[in-house]
Amino acid sequence: MKNEIKKIGDAILAHVRSAIREAAKGDADFEFKLNRWVFTRLQGDGRKQSKPIKQKLWDSGIRQCQACRKNFLNIKGVEIHRKDSSLCYSVENCELMHRQCHQKKT
Repeated sequence: MKNEIKKIGDAILAHVRSAIREAAKGDADFEFKLNRWVFTRLQGDGRKQSKPIKQKLWDSGIRQCQACRKNFLNIKGVEIHRKDSSLCYSVENCELMHRQCHQKKT
């Protein structure tokens, strides 16, 4: 499966890079900005997936950091951590942590 993902992913990247180069028409700054814009949006897609999972975990009664076991005061500032980073965001694959604990873990 890894080889298949790499093969398909490389083809997608080649297509996107080509489209960005073509759209930039030799303007290096514009190409850089387009590349950044696409990169940022793709990263944001992951965050959009994690938000409802974070809320579901909170609503299920998880109110303490899964690393240090200290209670959260509220959901603001709580981070979501994927137990297995090769898998997507899901209630089964995620846990809630303080920012400091999450940074130590990753």
